[in-house]
Amino acid sequence: MKRKKILILSAFPPWRLGGSSRHVNYEIKYVLNNSNLFGLLIFWPKDHYKDKQNTSELGLRFFSNNVVAVPLARIKQNLMVRGPLRDLIDVVRLSFLLRKIHKHFKPNIIHSHHPLTALASIIAGNTAKTVLTLHSPYSLDKFTMGDQLLLSRHRVLMLLRHLFDLVVELVTYNLVRVIIAVSELELSHIEKFRIIKRPIFIVRNGIDPKPYILSRQSRNLLRQHYKISDDKIVCLFLGRMVRKNGVITIARAAKLLHLLKSNSNSDLIHKIMIVMVGDGPDLPFIRKLTGDVPSETFIMLPALPMEAIIGLADIFVSHVSSLVEGFGLTILEAMAAGVPVVTGFDKIKGQVFKHCKEIYFIKKDNPVDLLNGLIRLANDLGLRKYIAENAREKILKEFTYNVSFGKFFSLMRRLNLL
Repeated sequence: MKRKKILILSAFPPWRLGGSSRHVNYEIKYVLNNSNLFGLLIFWPKDHYKDKQNTSELGLRFFSNNVVAVPLARIKQNLMVRGPLRDLIDVVRLSFLLRKIHKHFKPNIIHSHHPLTALASIIAGNTAKTVLTLHSPYSLDKFTMGDQLLLSRHRVLMLLRHLFDLVVELVTYNLVRVIIAVSELELSHIEKFRIIKRPIFIVRNGIDPKPYILSRQSRNLLRQHYKISDDKIVCLFLGRMVRKNGVITIARAAKLLHLLKSNSNSDLIHKIMIVMVGDGPDLPFIRKLTGDVPSETFIMLPALPMEAIIGLADIFVSHVSSLVEGFGLTILEAMAAGVPVVTGFDKIKGQVFKHCKEIYFIKKDNPVDLLNGLIRLANDLGLRKYIAENAREKILKEFTYNVSFGKFFSLMRRLNLL
């Protein structure tokens, strides 16, 4: 049987720490494991590419006999090109590369993980079966392409200010056939696209649980390395240090915990410790906000992959802000590792997980409710184990990347796109 060719377009390399990059990584794994598929991955920037494997005249890197990668170098930082203009130039450069690849590769389907890479594919001329996956709601509102971009194709004149406008135009004029929204997106964000009057298909995230299951074995070594005593109950947050990620809520909960410890003789309260892992523009602000909180109550660690640090956690805290996506990969990864998750309630997570059975819900943007949730779980080892075991069972059954991308490609076939 002739293999179906998948052209995968990503704005970032699949080994970055971000959720959408890891989503691409899992798609590659799925293609690797399916002999009837052939995947061609295109990403930028080239600087992140470390592998020194064979290179063809198109700059191809061969991962295996059915997955090939093409790194695209971004414009050098020392040039006076920044922001929207740099994005636009990268799109044009990518479109020239895609022209060559379309000619040689002749893909059955083009799966873009970012609106800008979808635009590049369209400029390159192959628009018949372009599928766009949306990962994060706040990236859609980012001012990314300058005051205006005039693109004349199929008698279309597009005036674009936001990525949301770009997505609407791409689908309205049939340049993108299907929108796939992974379940990180809040329902309210998905509702924005109803003006397109096209179906939006929801595809759940999926992960490879093995690294996270194995990561729990590193608990003692991690505690020794970071000088955290074994009796501490570690509440871990991992993510980018930006306000919309809920880091302010967590920092305020740490200050409340410090205040509570100062006025309490409870051994349990004194055992609770909050650890934040990550970097980002609001890191100095978080440090200033928590400057008076001692290290036995709160510490910050540099950005690390989830599998490298989750072994430290007794409780995982994520998505406690109303500005962040529904539920991302970190929640699934923590569950796979057997760590109970505390997270802000929203409709998407509420449809999938049950409170105090597979997850512990709190009110979003509420440091008092967050701290109360952490104290309750810290005080009830039986509940922590019950939530963790149920959640892991659900992840292994419903949220592996094989299940997720199996459904994705089944959908593509059902829509006659593959």
